[in-house]
Amino acid sequence: MELQGKLPFAAAQIGSGFRNEISPRQGLIRVREFTMCEIEHFVDPNDKSHPKFGDVRDYELVLFSACNQMDGLPAQTISIGEAVEKVSFLF
Repeated sequence: MELQGKLPFAAAQIGSGFRNEISPRQGLIRVREFTMCEIEHFVDPNDKSHPKFGDVRDYELVLFSACNQMDGLPAQTISIGEAVEKVSFLF
């Protein structure tokens, strides 16, 4: 896929994941299948403007940041606008 340097760009994928579990009754290992999905959105760190951002700015999401995961803190409910401002502050 060729993007030719055009941002913003978003990609999404859905797939199966597998986990081995020990069955206590039979002593066998069984495989559990589950579905995962991932969405990634890439933007230019110097220009985060987008013509449709105002439409979603106030939507609230439950986000589990890497920092909260490492510190043992819970996930946070935060608006998309607040999340973008926090990330902008980091760069």
